[in-house]
Amino acid sequence: GILKPAGRFMSLLQPLFAPENKLQAQLVFGAEEEDFRQARRTIEGVIAAHHVVIYTYALSPFSTEAMALLEAAGCTTYERVELG
Repeated sequence: GILKPAGRFMSLLQPLFAPENKLQAQLVFGAEEEDFRQARRTIEGVIAAHHVVIYTYALSPFSTEAMALLEAAGCTTYERVELG
């Protein structure tokens, strides 16, 4: 499938995503450092409470494929967090 090659390519871009995401949150939404700390605490809490967590975006074919892979592998108990 397309998921493996896309995942490898996206991992190469990861160093660009973190600064871009932070800048976008600051410029578009006026996010401040406390907002980032609160978001991290929220994410860490969700991850600590569930064995498997998947963050999805409704328009992403990768999200759909990842959830299908989880279910095909027999993972039916996961926490899905819809973004956007």
